[in-house]
Amino acid sequence: MRRSEIVLEVKELQKSFTIPGSEESFLILDGVNLKVANGRTVAILGKSGSGKSTLLSLIAGLDSPSSGKIMVRNNDLNSFDEKKLTHFRAKNLSMVFQQFQLINHLSVIDNVILPLYLTDQIDNLSKDKAVKLLTEIDLEERINFFPRDLSGGEKQRVAIARSLMVEPEVILADEPTGNLDVKTGAKVIKQFFQLVKKKNKTLILVTHDLSLAKKCQEIYEIVNGKLVKRK
Repeated sequence: MRRSEIVLEVKELQKSFTIPGSEESFLILDGVNLKVANGRTVAILGKSGSGKSTLLSLIAGLDSPSSGKIMVRNNDLNSFDEKKLTHFRAKNLSMVFQQFQLINHLSVIDNVILPLYLTDQIDNLSKDKAVKLLTEIDLEERINFFPRDLSGGEKQRVAIARSLMVEPEVILADEPTGNLDVKTGAKVIKQFFQLVKKKNKTLILVTHDLSLAKKCQEIYEIVNGKLVKRK
């Protein structure tokens, strides 16, 4: 894939929610448009409740828009049935959550390899690939540990390694340092961006932290339901 090729496009995206106990609806995203080229890093800023995490969930295919389109590699996510969407999402979109989302009864290396089982891509080289990824983020001595044995920063680095196992088109990160102290968060983010750049991955990062957003090549902000590019 050429670096300039558009890998993600959001067209006139709207999302509204019905207020419980009434027929009144609340419009949280109002005609959002976004184009992201392959290998770009993009930050989306916004206050709490602005809709930034909602937008990320829509791009991830975890929620459905009220109207508009989300295109990944020219595939319209809204056109897929649930089975096809699940399969496409597993191969093309990876998420890094604030809460790590590791499986407690699986070892570090098994947590990292898990996406390959879910996408039927497991092979004899999978373990070697996982070990290489974990080595790149200084966790080679933790491969047989379990999540309970890890610090918060180590857990997030495992989650980052897991997100890269299926060679996704787009990595989506939701407040990836939200549960980490400043020093640990800085180390994790440095390694995260190094891996993203080395593997030429497209990154969409949602945060309220301007200093973190500035590490990305492009910065947008959700204002009154609209996505506005910051200069």
